[in-house]
Amino acid sequence: MSAALLLGSNVMADDQPQVPNGDFETWTFDGENLPDNWNSFQTATGTWAGMGYSSSNRQVKRSTDVRPGSNGQYSCSIWSRNVVIAIAQGNLTTGRVHAGSTNAANAANYNYTDREGAASANGKVGVPCAMKFTGKPSAVKVWVKYVQGGTGYGEYNKAKFSAIIHSDADYISYGLPENDTPENKARVVASAVKEIEYNDGEWEELTIPFEYTNNDVEPAYIQINASTNAYPGKGKANDYLYIDDIEMVYESAGNVKVFEKDPLYVTINEMETGPFDATVYVTENNDNTINFSLKNFVLDMGEDKMGVGNINVTNIPVSVADDITSFAAKQTIQIEEGDDPTIDSWAGPMLGDIPLDMKGKYNNDHLYVTINIDMTESIGQVIDVTLGNEGDVTAVASVKVSKKNAASGVIYDLNGRKVSEMQRGRFYIVDGKIVMN
Repeated sequence: MSAALLLGSNVMADDQPQVPNGDFETWTFDGENLPDNWNSFQTATGTWAGMGYSSSNRQVKRSTDVRPGSNGQYSCSIWSRNVVIAIAQGNLTTGRVHAGSTNAANAANYNYTDREGAASANGKVGVPCAMKFTGKPSAVKVWVKYVQGGTGYGEYNKAKFSAIIHSDADYISYGLPENDTPENKARVVASAVKEIEYNDGEWEELTIPFEYTNNDVEPAYIQINASTNAYPGKGKANDYLYIDDIEMVYESAGNVKVFEKDPLYVTINEMETGPFDATVYVTENNDNTINFSLKNFVLDMGEDKMGVGNINVTNIPVSVADDITSFAAKQTIQIEEGDDPTIDSWAGPMLGDIPLDMKGKYNNDHLYVTINIDMTESIGQVIDVTLGNEGDVTAVASVKVSKKNAASGVIYDLNGRKVSEMQRGRFYIVDGKIVMN
């Protein structure tokens, strides 16, 4: 049995750790103005860290407005305010806030994991602006309540929550992806990012899947960030975001399948291009569903490449027969930004809601899937994606040769049907081996 550390009411097991004080029940560091293990403007660094900030403008407060069904007493509320030249968003982080510019979108403004630094508030020193974490969860659950303080938000009408698992380094979360650097990206083990849409000011539970990178680094820290608007400097004064009950979700070992050797073809306006390389992650959930993630989808048009992004589809129902898992989904998705450093920009996040029709199947070795992406309203095109070859999934994986017949000379065709004799020029399975007559 693994050891466990009790922090607040969160139990952290060695192999499946949770977030300390993720239920926001403990507030001893700065009273009701800052939950333990978390930071905000009280501990900020940078030239403009104290701009307009005072004890009456904490922008973080303990709240008794808790999510439905909660057994706890408190949630955490953050809010935005006017600071003459801009909107100062509510900002909560397990790292440290750095305010280096009066321009909210400037690269000098960010949250960062400060492994060596200590927080200080009300004379108390010694709480690090970093959260150690070595788990590999499949998703993070969080309850949120987003209340808008005005009207006329336009496209800047969302709050944001993110969790970044990273290596033993001072990782930086920039407000804009174009400010990020290859060195910083290389520190990421996995990320779970969600822009929170306005939901009439009601509580809702979000389940945000982690996307794992191919970086050769081990998890050492986690940086969790929440802000009242997803875009630097945007939003209105008195936007509120309430956060409660953050929980890491762990699936059973071996539930994530990675498919990298199946070719990808793209058809646009009846013109097929490919094959291209592709990496797909299939997460097998415990409720007979899967999560599907096609990472760094790029349209290669000869000399030009257009980065589309990451296609993520969650909670797809599956059926299993003869060691083949079949699935189908019709959903409206939002394509997320990829992390391939060779691609300068990603078009997918700008397309908004996109209808997607997906069908596929896989075995232990191969994946076959067709994806119809209807971009008629956005770019006037329908994109059809075909990944893998159906025969690679069904031809061999569906045939089970029992020990009784393994060396008996019994003949099967590639659909697993027993036949009396072989026809010339066709493939068969005899004694557990594929042969051609």
